[in-house]
Amino acid sequence: EQKLKNKNMTCEDGVIINCVLSTGICAFRIGVGIGTIKRARISNITVKMAQNLVQFCTAYLNIGKANISDVNFSNISATNTDRLIEAFANNETYIKDISMQNIKTTSTMANYLDAINGVIDNINFKDIEIEYFDRATNLSENNLKERGNTLFSINKASNITFNNVKIKGGFYDNPKKTKFTKCKNVKKIKIHFKFHN
Repeated sequence: EQKLKNKNMTCEDGVIINCVLSTGICAFRIGVGIGTIKRARISNITVKMAQNLVQFCTAYLNIGKANISDVNFSNISATNTDRLIEAFANNETYIKDISMQNIKTTSTMANYLDAINGVIDNINFKDIEIEYFDRATNLSENNLKERGNTLFSINKASNITFNNVKIKGGFYDNPKKTKFTKCKNVKKIKIHFKFHN
């Protein structure tokens, strides 16, 4: 932050295509610093391992102020992933106009959309397939408590759409004990999903 003289810089029109990758943290982390990120396209990706497939982070450890908009993820196949998405908007920033389409992934943890002190708006999930694995024997008691039994935890967001989202498996190896969403202060959410054996 101290080295960056122009803190209003914009990173725009980024494209990532045709990649195979593996990581112990985030396959794609967008944000963290200071400025604006917009019009990014990420497609035709194979992820062999990642903790988070996608993380939007407008401030890292409450430091920074990145505004993020118009980001599209499509045609992604991922295995050995713990969650599809984690998005936190803090320090009066925004995450908006995000689309995730035609993605097949695995998950062992809850997904988060949380406008802590910012805005999360117009997030669209379409043609998504998630296979959940319980993995309870590998998680600490605190991790299990944090995870709960919800697949998507959404706080203070608006205009969230789930269209043709297919869920296989669930937490505690029982889809009947698994909830699709837990929402708090959410405006306009549309959900079309199915649990599959």
